[in-house]
Amino acid sequence: MDKSLVISESELGRNLNDRQINKLAGIAEFKEYSSGDTVISEDDTSRDVFIIFNGWLSVEVRRPKGYSSCKIQALKSSGIIGELSFLDGLRRTASVISMEDVKCLRLPYQKLQNLIDDDSNIGYHLI
Repeated sequence: MDKSLVISESELGRNLNDRQINKLAGIAEFKEYSSGDTVISEDDTSRDVFIIFNGWLSVEVRRPKGYSSCKIQALKSSGIIGELSFLDGLRRTASVISMEDVKCLRLPYQKLQNLIDDDSNIGYHLI
């Protein structure tokens, strides 16, 4: 699948021009996850952003000791995950688990930050 097309069909790409979408596509990496794989772990310090383009993901938070985690949301194609930690720099507030085979585009933190430093309009639309 074409990275530019995935980005243009996502919430992130909705208001970007072709040049900006192509810049994002240039830093994006394809990632695939099998059912049950952890995409993001709660309390992790990573700040990468992901665009889902195929499949469903479950957003879950841990409960107090002795209880299982609690599913709080399901995300599907064109959804974006990881944007909060990218923006605030804090640890991940939830885990994201694949509910089936999932395909995503990963936007690595440092490359995305550098791109935003060069084109603040991309950052504006991410926010």
